[in-house]
Amino acid sequence: MGPKGFKVKYITNGELYTKKVKEDYKNIINSNFKEIYKFQTEKIDPFFLNYTFDGKKVMNVSKNLIKRIRLCEIMLNEEDQNVADSREAVNSNKKITCPPKST
Repeated sequence: MGPKGFKVKYITNGELYTKKVKEDYKNIINSNFKEIYKFQTEKIDPFFLNYTFDGKKVMNVSKNLIKRIRLCEIMLNEEDQNVADSREAVNSNKKITCPPKST
């Protein structure tokens, strides 16, 4: 989320980036890599922080970087939820209001 509640949507090749991240993650965890690595399947882990190799959890990332990644994951989830809420509002004919312009 940007300054004063301004929300930024990340678009790549005409597609919402959060959707692409989820699709890419699903493609990777369902690829031949799953025979080598055990990926987390309960929730999406787009930065691959929770996977195991030979039964041991692999963690090659500093704690400070993990905090930043977790914030990015929160942002991705919020953006994804905002898109879902917008679609629901459009489909139910609810009035959608835009936030006031900041000066």
